[in-house]
Amino acid sequence: SGRLKGGWARPPRLEGMADKPIAVLSANVAYSRIHEYGGTITPKNARYLTIPVGRALTPTGQAKVTAPMFINDPGTLGYEHSFFRKSGAGGIIFGVRGKKIRVIEPVFVLRVRVDIPARHYVSTSISQMIDRIPGVVETATLRARREIVGAAE
Repeated sequence: SGRLKGGWARPPRLEGMADKPIAVLSANVAYSRIHEYGGTITPKNARYLTIPVGRALTPTGQAKVTAPMFINDPGTLGYEHSFFRKSGAGGIIFGVRGKKIRVIEPVFVLRVRVDIPARHYVSTSISQMIDRIPGVVETATLRARREIVGAAE
């Protein structure tokens, strides 16, 4: 969707004491940490994670419907009915469409866990931009000081 990339476009936020400011960069996106460091995702309120595929996704990769919505009304995605097949680590929810020629397509993949590898996109980017960081921090510091002075007047 571009939310993670777009989240880094904001200037750094300043924290700490006036004599020792700290520049804080944050994408402010819940899943940014797991992309940087990796980890395991498990379901919180269900038996399986439901991962949309194919027709269940928008062009930007967002889910059009949830698995329960699809199961209750397969017509939301243009299917006549759905069914489930269990596999080793989960299963697949399929959609069925077509009158003369039946088309069976996976709509959701079910998993008990998903392991996300570390990508280190932030640390790699910082390494590539290390020479520009002091200027960015200085600009943010000056902007914050102007805001503080302006608010005090």
